[in-house]
Amino acid sequence: PSLLSVQPSDLQGVRTYAKKDGDDWILNGNKVFITNGCMADMVIVVTVTNREAKTAAHGISLFLVEKGMPGFQAGKKLEKIGLMAQDTAELFFEDVRLPASALLGQANKGFYYLMNELPQERLLIADMAIASSEFMFEETRNYVTQRKAFGKTIAHLQTVQHKLAELKTEICVGRSFLDTCLQLHTEKRLDSQTASMAKYW
Repeated sequence: PSLLSVQPSDLQGVRTYAKKDGDDWILNGNKVFITNGCMADMVIVVTVTNREAKTAAHGISLFLVEKGMPGFQAGKKLEKIGLMAQDTAELFFEDVRLPASALLGQANKGFYYLMNELPQERLLIADMAIASSEFMFEETRNYVTQRKAFGKTIAHLQTVQHKLAELKTEICVGRSFLDTCLQLHTEKRLDSQTASMAKYW
């Protein structure tokens, strides 16, 4: 079984709405560009549950929605340029009846639950970026030591050497900072600002 979180980039701009109906909730709306939307057996849906809240952040809740529930369906797999191992789809919710047990945590507290997890998500993006950079640097170094121009490999060109040194320095600085962030995360001391810096770098 696979589980995914349907989390929009603009948490306070959520339009999907769940209305209380006795002990149940009735969910309506749709989500676009959802990673692994086709293959997921269960999704965590971010939805508005209180339209009268003083701010949008005070009226958002999280629900578990299972594949096969009446009214819930995934659209066709969307075409995209990269990340081919992950499908991307639109999800549709039409009068999906959810039991009280489908609510994650407390009603109208979803925004705060999500914000609490943002540092970890930002750290994951930073980790992927640094790992990709390290891989591409090694691929580039292998290439310049084999590619020849003017009778010798381009690795002998000073401009290429300077660029490689510059890139290696940036990657090493990023790796060092990322390792510090990972340590802070394991100690539950990583804050949003520090994680954002890792993502930015």
